[in-house]
Amino acid sequence: MNVPLEVRLHSLLVDPLTIDLLLTSICVAATDTAPLELFPACPVPRSWLKAVIDSLPQLTTPKTAGNLYTAIRGSSSDGYNVDRERLLSWLCLKFRGFMLTARDGFLQVMTETAVLHGTTYGPGIYFGDNQNTSFNFAGSTGQSWRHSELGNMKVMLGCELAAYAPNPHGSKHMVTDEKRVLVRYVFLLPEITSPQRYHVESAMQVAFVMLRSGINNWAGWYGNFGRGDKASSQVRRL
Repeated sequence: MNVPLEVRLHSLLVDPLTIDLLLTSICVAATDTAPLELFPACPVPRSWLKAVIDSLPQLTTPKTAGNLYTAIRGSSSDGYNVDRERLLSWLCLKFRGFMLTARDGFLQVMTETAVLHGTTYGPGIYFGDNQNTSFNFAGSTGQSWRHSELGNMKVMLGCELAAYAPNPHGSKHMVTDEKRVLVRYVFLLPEITSPQRYHVESAMQVAFVMLRSGINNWAGWYGNFGRGDKASSQVRRL
């Protein structure tokens, strides 16, 4: 690749935490036993991915390094020097996430075999207006890779719901039609605390309005905080 390394790895230099999140996702997917092709055109074999990712330096190191090439390839003899550069270049330039359509969409989580936290109000996708309620059901990123800053973080999704009949369950919502769900935010949180609602609610409101601006026929969409242009704090099960 003739493009300078500084250009290829620009995203790493300006936003290392986002690259950390992508590496965490890839690390988990690489160890999954499901026979799915999640890494199109990845230059590193799936069986090597975890080892190559674990061999990377802390992601804040390249930004301050005098020589980016040396910072990424290193001087070690672990055999992953070239693979580190190739993996990061692919990640910054070509990787677009795990674009995979689940059979029957979100309805897969409504089967008895997929239930994680019970079906108090029947089978469906559960949401909560109260982020503390959602936090108790949030999953974890697990150990992540060796130098990650995102290991063992709680994962909560900030979602927007389409209009539906009046909710009989108060601040909890159960949706049986996955087409009414839009995932807008992914929150990574320390396992010991949930965010204060007032810290994020107004920002989410503004973002929702901006996302809808210029898009016609969205009058039926609204968030899940008290029937306004606000957001549900998490999809409880995904």
